[in-house]
Amino acid sequence: MREVIIPLFSDTHAGNKLGLMNPDVQLPQETETGELVPYTPAMTEMQRHLWGLWMNGVEAARELAHGNEIIPIHNGDATQGTKYQQSWVSTRLSDQIAIADANMQPWLSLENVKTWRYAIGTGAHNGGEGTTEYELAARQQKQYPEKDIQAAYHGLATINGVTIDYAHHGPHPGGRSWLKGNVARYYLRDIMISELTANRLPPKIVVRGHYHTLVIERVQMDDCESWIIILPSFCGLDDHSVQAVRSPDTICNGLVLLETVDGELLNIHERKTVIDIRTKETL
Repeated sequence: MREVIIPLFSDTHAGNKLGLMNPDVQLPQETETGELVPYTPAMTEMQRHLWGLWMNGVEAARELAHGNEIIPIHNGDATQGTKYQQSWVSTRLSDQIAIADANMQPWLSLENVKTWRYAIGTGAHNGGEGTTEYELAARQQKQYPEKDIQAAYHGLATINGVTIDYAHHGPHPGGRSWLKGNVARYYLRDIMISELTANRLPPKIVVRGHYHTLVIERVQMDDCESWIIILPSFCGLDDHSVQAVRSPDTICNGLVLLETVDGELLNIHERKTVIDIRTKETL
């Protein structure tokens, strides 16, 4: 019997003051005499919250795996990039890569993580043309030569007999609470029809990110069952995010764990928090 746990996470936005940051990361700086010394940036309250949630996810995956293999997929936007600058930890793109690398170490240091995949995220967040994701994969492949670490724009991975279609960009989660999931189901149904028309089996799981919102939907067509998962983020809301998502009252952060056994999807586990981010007062 082969059991594999597949952690799915996205939009960690290293280098954003509201994004994921390992509290032990060390970045370079010069002293007044030109000596190069390491320093650790001060964490924001959001970063403390996110790091606790991140480490809870690592522990949840480790416990669920019971020593069996864990194959994580980071589904894009591992760094903040150079376009949106108002919330930078520092002005160096190399610092973003260093933070992102430190973020992944709790996962990569697990002995039963032998394979890792990055989806290429948004050009505004990776320096263009997948720069930071490719750099992270290359850097970590050198750190862990015994592991298989790669990046791709759009992956189709069969893991323990379960086919996973992963890419960063996909359907909108829905513009109204009573419409949430509709677009995702239409998107998934279209993929399934296209695959069946081409005499191929549809992927069991379709994974997308980008919208920082958790959506999990199922579609049944004839004898085929598929799921679509839009992943939440590991990032708070800066000025750009507030505008892009039209002033939400809550924010969802977390990850999803797929539990597979002998070619079957056994369970989909959510590890998330939903926080009301409005400033509450009585006047």
